[in-house]
Amino acid sequence: MEIREQEIAAKGIRFSIEDNGLEIARAYFYLMYNDLHDEPFGLLENF
Repeated sequence: MEIREQEIAAKGIRFSIEDNGLEIARAYFYLMYNDLHDEPFGLLENF
């Protein structure tokens, strides 16, 4: 049995909303790829 490791590129984008200079909301969107699909998929957290 052999375990293989392969680094996969991903991109993260941070969104935020400010009110009078104070951050009141934030969310992170990660765009990733895998070899199960031709198209990328996304993960949204802290919304």
